[in-house]
Amino acid sequence: MSIVSNPTIEGYVEQHHIIPRSMGGKDTVSLSARQHFICHWLLTKMTQGDDRLKMISAFSKMCFQDRYGHRYINSHGYRECRDTLMPEIGRRVGLSNKGKPKPAEQIQKMKAGMAGKHIGKRWCNKDGQNKRVVQTKYEQLLKEGWLPGRVFSKKTQELFRKKGLEGRNKQLGR
Repeated sequence: MSIVSNPTIEGYVEQHHIIPRSMGGKDTVSLSARQHFICHWLLTKMTQGDDRLKMISAFSKMCFQDRYGHRYINSHGYRECRDTLMPEIGRRVGLSNKGKPKPAEQIQKMKAGMAGKHIGKRWCNKDGQNKRVVQTKYEQLLKEGWLPGRVFSKKTQELFRKKGLEGRNKQLGR
């Protein structure tokens, strides 16, 4: 690839394994963020089988936001990732786990990871948008015209009705 053999380094650079580590590569090259992104995109097109799944996974992690909201992708890359690549991972990974109960240990780990995550947070809404925020932010939002509680879409309300949970908003104090 000419990107790897002749990188144009401008400002910020990232290290990229010329041959991916998962395929036994060790040598790296410095690439611009854009070049690094393009290389990972191209690797999804150049590999097959298990190697392709690994490259799709690496590329998809570059496409979506991290927990801090940092990541940008153009519309073409996003479409490619969502429409073509992610369904392939979903089929291969999802089908292997479909219908299998989770072990009790895994369920406990999931519960432990969420424990206390929303303590002290409250729901508020405005113009159909819901937010769960800490108490100080909640009080500020109420002053700015937000309303207490959250609002469910018509589709969600219909699901609640079907499952006999029509009073869910009232039961939860929302």
